[in-house]
This record gives sequence, structure tokens and C-alpha cells, in this order.
Amino acid sequence: MKVSLADILSRLESPDEAERMQGLLDLVQAGGPPPLDLLFRLASEDPSPGVRYHARRAFAAFRAPTPPPAATSERPAPAERPAAPDDPRGPSDQAPPEPSRPVSPAADEAWQRDLAALDPARRLAAARQAVEAGARAPLPWLIQALSRESAPEVRAALVAAIGHLGGPEQVEVLAPYLADRDHRVRANAVEALAAIGSDEAIVRLIPLIHDPDHRVQANALRALAGIEGTSIPRLLRHLAQDGELWNRDAALHALDVLGAPFALHLLAAMAANDPVARLRQKARAALERHAAAASSHAGGLARHLLERLPPAT
Repeated sequence: MKVSLADILSRLESPDEAERMQGLLDLVQAGGPPPLDLLFRLASEDPSPGVRYHARRAFAAFRAPTPPPAATSERPAPAERPAAPDDPRGPSDQAPPEPSRPVSPAADEAWQRDLAALDPARRLAAARQAVEAGARAPLPWLIQALSRESAPEVRAALVAAIGHLGGPEQVEVLAPYLADRDHRVRANAVEALAAIGSDEAIVRLIPLIHDPDHRVQANALRALAGIEGTSIPRLLRHLAQDGELWNRDAALHALDVLGAPFALHLLAAMAANDPVARLRQKARAALERHAAAASSHAGGLARHLLERLPPAT
């Protein structure tokens, strides 16, 4: 029986994570009309990393449908993306990733079973074995396991495994673990995002240079070593004006955290000019938070910039 759009919207708004996940699946299968604003909110603000990940994929599918896959089952390595003229990082000098090795259905079932085991040592071993196998097949199970994992050591291993096996599409899955309460998880999340290496991944690491744990700080500084301090504003400016929605959203978060004068000016530009209403609203809200800090220099600048903004739309 076909699920109605009203039922899908009800599931997407449900407080239950499983219901929201089912709503996303139903929406993709129904094919539309897509509630893009709701999908964007789920993709950027939902408390569940799994929901954010699948909402982002659904949003991208509705905005820019991908062509049918080629007949071959081998996933080609992504082409090297040349740096934009004002991108301070330049082209990557890393070797292209090796193609993923095939995995048997039995091994896939074993990973799924072991990642859900009651014994944390067994879950930890499964996460490490997935990396050693070098196959992408366990990724969905690793992502699912991470969202429910309570043991910090296993959580850290899962984060590392997803960073090793995944790609730019896993940034939204990993980014929340930069704020994990356990320093081992945060340190591995920094390394995982650095291994992915996309602009969106790297810009998430900027606030971590102030992390209270020295290992986390060191990992973040090492990841940012290719970007001179004076080039960070250029990188953020590049991302804030990028055609990719998620890069602009990541830049907005970093600008809000930094709160430097250049960051406030870029937030004001996004609040006035970003083509997506929700990002304009988020940028304005960030400026309003800084303006509320009445005793700071940043607060005065934020209030000045807010006064010059056009009315919110």
C-alpha cells in the first residue's frame, strides 16, 4: 500500500529516531514532492547522526538526481577535484584511494552480527577487522553501530573505521563526534575527517585547535598544517560562497565558533545574500548571539552588522 505524503511528513516529524528513518525511506521510494526545507532541517540539525546522514542523501537526490549506475559493480575512484582559484589548499598530493575489495555475503553478515554483539571486545574486534579487510561493504553497519555505541573505546574505533573506509558523504556522520565527551573519540574523529580531506571536513576541525585535550589539539593542528593561519579566512570565504550547500553550512558553523571580525563580516554577507533561506536565518541568528555579548568588541561589531542587514526574509 502506498504511503501518503501526510503519513511521511508525520514520520519525519516524529520524536522517534526509527520513525524518522522510516519516513526518509518512504519519501525516497515515493519520489516526491519533496519537503526540501524539512529535509534540510533534518540533515543539519537532527540529533541523530544516522538521520542527518540519510536526510542529506535524500536532499541531494531530490535536488540533483544522479544518473543510472554503470553496468559494472566496481566503484570507480573519484576524480581529483582541481582547486578553485582562491582555494588556499591547492590540489591534494595524496595518492588516489585503492579500489575497495569485494566482500562475501557471509562476511557482511558476520560484521553485522559482531557489531551488534553484547560483548564490547567483540564489537571492537569487528570494527578493527573491517578496516583490515579494506572493504566498503561494512560501512552501513559501522554507521548504524556508531549511532548506538556506548563504550568509548569501541566508539573511537568505529569513528576511525568510518573515516578509513568512507568518503566525503560520511562527514555528517563523523562531525558530531568532534564534540564527544571522550577525548579518544574526539581525537579519532579529527583524524577521520582529516583522512577524508574535503573542504567541508577540514573546516570542521578549526574549532578543535582549542580542545582541552592535547592529543586532540595536536591532531587538529597537524590536519590544518597545510593551511597557513593567514589562509584560514580565505578558505572560509571560499566555502561560504561555494555552490555546494553543505560546504556553506560547514563554513557558517566554523565562522560562528571563531567569532573573529572577518568571521562576523562573512556571517553578515551570508545573512544578506545566501540563496537558501534557512542558511540566511542561521547566519542572522549567529550574529544575534554575538551581538548579545554586550561587553565584547565582537558584540559591538555584530550589532553594527545586524543594523545594516535588510529585513529577514
